[in-house]
Amino acid sequence: MSRRPLALLCLPLLLAAEPPAVKEFAEVIGHVEAREVVELRARVAGYITRLNVTEGSLVKKGDLLAEIDPRPYQAAADVAAAGVGAAEARLKLAVIDVERTQRAVSIGGVSVEDKARGDALKLEAEAGVQVARAQLDIARLNLAYTRLTAPIDGRLGRVLLTPGNLVAADTTPLASLTSTGPVYVEFDVPEVAALKIIRATRGKGGPLPAAVGFAGDDGFPHAAAVDFTAGRIDPKTGTLAMRATLPNADGTLLPGQLARVRLTMPK
Repeated sequence: MSRRPLALLCLPLLLAAEPPAVKEFAEVIGHVEAREVVELRARVAGYITRLNVTEGSLVKKGDLLAEIDPRPYQAAADVAAAGVGAAEARLKLAVIDVERTQRAVSIGGVSVEDKARGDALKLEAEAGVQVARAQLDIARLNLAYTRLTAPIDGRLGRVLLTPGNLVAADTTPLASLTSTGPVYVEFDVPEVAALKIIRATRGKGGPLPAAVGFAGDDGFPHAAAVDFTAGRIDPKTGTLAMRATLPNADGTLLPGQLARVRLTMPK
């Protein structure tokens, strides 16, 4: 039997086979940014009495960083606490007077006007207790603010003031604190590539994957995920701002560090 017909039948199938797909990439330059940067400022005014950390050290959230002289604020809290006691005493007297007046009214010994006056004094005393307790809360809060603690985990920057210096409330910067956990890699994508990405990913869940490389890296060894895309293209540069999040478990990635970013272009 001749095999020529069989070979002819297979030929169209071979001709119809598609070449393997070739992935298209967009490569841009970006830089590292910290996810959190806090400028430390005192919430109350006073003289710094103690610094509990050194510049450049790693701190944990809640660690004591500095202390402002607490004595004036402790005294204010003591005065406020005494004010609460006095207000509560006035309220007790007002309650006794109202009860006495109520009994007298039942036997006709006190006029209705006197009873109304006693009720009003009781309400005033109750409001006085509320005001005194609120003032005590404020005094205790200010006292707590004399202890400046770290609001996040991070690395402390340059300390700008030393013990003995006077700080103004919410004004004088003491230092900056930069988070050392996962970091952002910010970059700008040319308009053509950005529009292609947006159109291809519209309505699809999940972040766009990215690969990142730094100085000394071979290629793009760090896996990341694009979690932010700006809402407009910059008309001056013709680019769209994007951002990816990258793990930084060992804390070696620093803000300002240059990064190479590769995006796989969707079809």
